[in-house]
Amino acid sequence: WQGGVEQKGEADARASVDGPFGLSVKAGDGDFTKELRAAIEQRLHAGGIATLVDNPVARPRADIVLEEAQLRWLPFYASVKARERVLLTRQGRGADARGLDSRATVEGSCWGLVSQAGWRTALIDQLADAAAKGVLPER
Repeated sequence: WQGGVEQKGEADARASVDGPFGLSVKAGDGDFTKELRAAIEQRLHAGGIATLVDNPVARPRADIVLEEAQLRWLPFYASVKARERVLLTRQGRGADARGLDSRATVEGSCWGLVSQAGWRTALIDQLADAAAKGVLPER
């Protein structure tokens, strides 16, 4: 696996959160979105964000979108190239709102026997880790 994260905005926007935190995850496919959201929630809970809500006006909030995914799976070969965007918006409105815009790329390939479910799980783990880097403070 290879990946990278580019960020624009205020890095201190990733401060710890007390209270509710809005989370929106969109990946195009319903089942994939549910699995990705569950993996991201797990990482955010482990990072100290206790209360996650699916409310479009809650602040602070993170909007996570899978912008591009080129996926290929065969029993003896699999490849993926995906791009994910994480837009973190902190407390405040208008010019007072601080935020961080992260774009993560994930690329991977496997030469050998790999199940479709195993490959999908590995991709979701990579995307969830990248999303958590855009939301959680660095430790």
